[in-house]
Amino acid sequence: MMHPVLKPGALLALAILSSIMLASCGGGGGGSNERPITASGDPETPEPVAQSCPATFEAAGVPTQWSFTTLSEQRVSNGDSGFRTLEYVRASADQTNSYFLYFPSADPLAPVIILNEPYDGISWTDEGVDASFATLGPGRHPDKFAPAYNGQDLVRYTPETSAPDGGSLRASVSLWLESGFAIIKTYGRFYAGGTLANDVSDAVAPWYFIAARPETFAGRQVFSTGGSWGGMMALYGAAAAPEVVQPTAIAVTSPPSDLPAVRGYASELESAEPTMREEIQAFFSPYVRRIDASIAVGSQEVSSAFSAEALCRCLPDRVLVAHDDADTIVPVAQTEQLQAACPEQVQPIFWKRTSPPSVEAAGLSHGDFGGRSSAPDVSTLLSAWMLSQAEVGPVVVKVDPESFHGFLSMVAAARSRGEDVSYAVAALKPLIAENIRLRASDGSSEIQTGAAFLATLLEVRFGLEVTAESVSSALAADQLPF
Repeated sequence: MMHPVLKPGALLALAILSSIMLASCGGGGGGSNERPITASGDPETPEPVAQSCPATFEAAGVPTQWSFTTLSEQRVSNGDSGFRTLEYVRASADQTNSYFLYFPSADPLAPVIILNEPYDGISWTDEGVDASFATLGPGRHPDKFAPAYNGQDLVRYTPETSAPDGGSLRASVSLWLESGFAIIKTYGRFYAGGTLANDVSDAVAPWYFIAARPETFAGRQVFSTGGSWGGMMALYGAAAAPEVVQPTAIAVTSPPSDLPAVRGYASELESAEPTMREEIQAFFSPYVRRIDASIAVGSQEVSSAFSAEALCRCLPDRVLVAHDDADTIVPVAQTEQLQAACPEQVQPIFWKRTSPPSVEAAGLSHGDFGGRSSAPDVSTLLSAWMLSQAEVGPVVVKVDPESFHGFLSMVAAARSRGEDVSYAVAALKPLIAENIRLRASDGSSEIQTGAAFLATLLEVRFGLEVTAESVSSALAADQLPF
């Protein structure tokens, strides 16, 4: 979350400052500003000029002028291939700050991935709000730093284990370190308050950092990913990115993509589930307060920048969105409507059920994505989708056979109901890419091609007579192998 700039602290002893001032929209040229006259003598109304995407979001409170300071550096293990120098970076714009970690790659042309983390707590910023929460420790605390605090709302604080060679930080970046990517992990610091526009600013800061270092990043692929509110950050960060940086692909899970609709859904849910009204209000209120601060004044909506329509206009060409239709926090309708609005850009993957559970029965959750350990099938599919497009050599991705069996069973059931399951082909096809290898997450040392893994799964779990060759041939022809 972005906050007022503080005076430089001790961390700035290693400060390295780089600045970028990127124009977001074209300036007017010289000459007459008179409107042309039609044959009837009436002034001719000029065609409206579409605002650039950065300018659209700048008008909604997302900055386009940034400076960057390296607060400190740390040498970290790169797994089996040496070490990297990790940078702790402060991004400053409009008297506010964002923070991210930058892991450079050994290969100067390696792809870059932006990891959007909205909730993890960090304590290396030298800001009072982070120090305050670090003192409070893990748990739920008053959400008093966000707009319009009502004296009741709580926000969860989970500190990130900050040792880069172990703990939660290492776990979140290990695949990309081992794959040779340069990594930027950006922090939304939801606990620290701010508005929706601030969270999008936290997400867009890494894109301006990339633009500010053309000698480092020019010509490199750039990916971005995140889940839930982090998925929102990944989508809007890429949409608001400076025009000199072209996102390669975005992969997200359960993202709120139309923020005014999130407000409406929360209100409808309260009315539909009166026995859960207090729980629903307590969960959604911190989000609604942040959304309202950026899109509305009272009941009057003042910004449309955070709608599906604006998002579609500014998204890159390749966006993968995974969504469980049992999601009671971000309804699957959000992704269905986003895909319908921009079908050429958005490829969904659905986890579909015959009858999704009610909120009363399931509680507030992201469905299976929140009920299993890191939703292993989702993680594998999204990682493989990005890696299959990346200019990298063979990469080993962990896979959980049990969760994949569940996903394929849902696909088979949806197909038997006569539903369109073409999304499953898009989900599975990256597994047969030449650079993708799979290894079971149970500690097995066996490494398989994606086609061999699927063939074994279909044979053992479904009793089908298939081979790696037949699986590969079917998916290459955009058909399911079962």
